[in-house]
Amino acid sequence: MRIGGTMEFRKPDAAFAPARIDAIVRAAEPLLPGLDLLSRTDEWVGSRPVTVDGLPLVGPTDAPRVWAHGGHGMWGMCQGQ
Repeated sequence: MRIGGTMEFRKPDAAFAPARIDAIVRAAEPLLPGLDLLSRTDEWVGSRPVTVDGLPLVGPTDAPRVWAHGGHGMWGMCQGQ
């Protein structure tokens, strides 16, 4: 599961700020009871992945019961409807 939700205007080579991850975890905990948010892996910062045309990629994958929702940049899921 990927959890994200902050935007920061910093230099691309700025140091990783663990406090930003901690803030996201604190905000997500009440929404995801029972999920072990202390066993995180692959924490990273960087540019948001977007499609070339800015349109969202929303739909089923080849894996059963797995859907992808991404590429919608700053518009969030409002474009995916």
